[in-house]
Amino acid sequence: MRRYLRKLRSTPAVVLLFVILVFLLPYDNPFSPRAAIVSAASALFEKRWWLINKPGAYPVDFSQDVAVLIKSGVGTKERIPSWLKAHEHMELSDVLLIGDFATLPGQEYQYRDRRLPVHDVLGWMIGKGYLAAELEHPRLEKYYNLTRAVDRGDVDAARKMSGSFGWELDAMKFLSGMELLHNRFPDKKWYIMADDDTYLIQPSFKRLIEHFNPNREQYLGNPVGGEDCRFAHGGSSIILSHRAVSHLISDHEYLAMAHRESLDETWGDKRLAVSLNRLEIYINEEYATFFNGESPHISKITKERLCTPVLSFHGLSSSSDMLTVSQTFEHATEQVLWVDLWNIPISDNSASGLLPKASTSLFDDPIYDTGHKNWDYVGRLDEWTQSVEDVTSVDTCKQICREERSDFCLAWTWDSNEKKCHMSWWIIKGDNAEGKTSGLSVPAVKDIVGSCRP
Repeated sequence: MRRYLRKLRSTPAVVLLFVILVFLLPYDNPFSPRAAIVSAASALFEKRWWLINKPGAYPVDFSQDVAVLIKSGVGTKERIPSWLKAHEHMELSDVLLIGDFATLPGQEYQYRDRRLPVHDVLGWMIGKGYLAAELEHPRLEKYYNLTRAVDRGDVDAARKMSGSFGWELDAMKFLSGMELLHNRFPDKKWYIMADDDTYLIQPSFKRLIEHFNPNREQYLGNPVGGEDCRFAHGGSSIILSHRAVSHLISDHEYLAMAHRESLDETWGDKRLAVSLNRLEIYINEEYATFFNGESPHISKITKERLCTPVLSFHGLSSSSDMLTVSQTFEHATEQVLWVDLWNIPISDNSASGLLPKASTSLFDDPIYDTGHKNWDYVGRLDEWTQSVEDVTSVDTCKQICREERSDFCLAWTWDSNEKKCHMSWWIIKGDNAEGKTSGLSVPAVKDIVGSCRP
């Protein structure tokens, strides 16, 4: 009996020792109990940015250890100059531009003190022998027609074709682009792929990847897709470690098969994931909230996201949108949080300066409480929003949000024409919305934001 009691008393100590040992392991350690404990802990800690705020075990010099691939095309190449200008502050040493066309000598794009060409990765695939020159396929025929239009200088025809089937050619760029990126920069610790309308936030990227061992197979991004395949959304940016890319491109026959399959693929980011999955490399979904596939003004900032780092913005197709976001965040020295989106100005007339740290003062303007006329902080209605009919006033809508549905509602919008009150469990920066008045559950938002940074 005494022996049993001693054993019972020692059990908590053993459990405590086990937990300590497990948590001393690196974040990417394959030991599964640690992953289980981290997952369980997430239920206790709503905000997970504290994990990333700790110093990383694998330091990264962004200018030396990271190669960045920017994916463009005939139909979107006018975005390239603004992307390069918006990211000048990153001082990237190794940037690769790819597309379904190639720039001619003298037509390269300027990035800092260098001239960068666009590489035609479809032509590169054919030149490497992955796709035989005599191979007949509708998608290849479309590529050849586009190439002929570009070669003869028929800009209108090339743009028309790109608008019609450019997405088909885009699906073939992911795998080939990643291989070419590794071939050009084989010794990098990390490889990042993004679209030409995606803005990358360097401090947030740096703090994330410093927690992962690049000599292990790492695949990070914004997970989308179904049960058959979960894959990183290309527009949100994709991160692969040195080990993952090296493994991916190590087998020439396997690559040739994967390239041929891309001829019939709808989404290139899915094709990349399928190729990785076959090698038992799967996307790490634990850090999904750090990736953003939307433009800043429609990005949904949930309670869980408010204090979480954000790595990217997507959909910045105009030069003014891209440069406005850059002017807001280019001087950031710490990771940018989702709530920092509130610093992005409504107009393009923004002044460059130090990014203010997120604080409750961001929401001191009475308009957030009383209601912003002709505005919408809820955004597009979907299965996740809630709506109440026969609401006759702004005050009633606000009351429903803050008192009757306080556990759910962060933002409310009253539609004066339809007499409806729409509510969401997120806030967005918003935009003009004629006939609507919108506001926030200010106490709830401030309560969360107050704990964003120590």
